[in-house]
Amino acid sequence: MGTIHIEGSDGAPNTDYRITVDGDAQEGSDTGGGDDVSDSGVITGGVGAGADTYSYTGTVVSASIPSHATLYVDGQPVGPGDLPMGGGAGSSYTPPGGSGSSSGGSTPTQTPTTPAPTTDSTPAQTPMTPAPATAGLGGNTTLLAGAAALALVAVYMIQS
Repeated sequence: MGTIHIEGSDGAPNTDYRITVDGDAQEGSDTGGGDDVSDSGVITGGVGAGADTYSYTGTVVSASIPSHATLYVDGQPVGPGDLPMGGGAGSSYTPPGGSGSSSGGSTPTQTPTTPAPTTDSTPAQTPMTPAPATAGLGGNTTLLAGAAALALVAVYMIQS
């Protein structure tokens, strides 16, 4: 079994959290009266200046934790980009900016996010920056090449 630990900070108000595992979860000895574990693996509770600990099997699928709190899975700090993550004996976890350590049960995976396609067919407009004026033909040839390209586009659009 792995451990889930939510640690609050001094002087923080009691704020709700929700963690979902795809296995089983059990309350630890330091959970309070408002903390709960459902049969479907959903852990809910509140944390302020204290801490709550749970045991779990399977994978930590998602977590919604107050900004003043830190989530630890199997003793390692976990950020939103580290979920889902789960236990497997002998696996290792490397916290951001840290060195790997054998945790005996967690390997984070990044869940890639793909932006939703838009239905707007209008392409984004890119602002044009004029070419700098230089002595000789250098700046003028760049300007002339740009003007010629625009003229070709205009001719193509008229013919279409």
